[in-house]
Amino acid sequence: MADSFIVYLHDEGIARFCAEDYSDNFSAKNFKNNYMHLTNYTLNKDHPNFKLPDDSTDIFDINDCHKRTLTSIYI
Repeated sequence: MADSFIVYLHDEGIARFCAEDYSDNFSAKNFKNNYMHLTNYTLNKDHPNFKLPDDSTDIFDINDCHKRTLTSIYI
């Protein structure tokens, strides 16, 4: 008999965004631009466009930070 496990589901989720907007104009420069393709925090935190929410930011109404709640995107 397999061990049972617990699954937790939450109504809210999180979306992560790159520091640079994606461009489908294929070029060697775009292809190697990790800031355009990867949402990794460790990579993007050093980019000048990278934004973290500050203490005054309402996390349910973020539209320009690298991490956003799903409801802030769909509303």
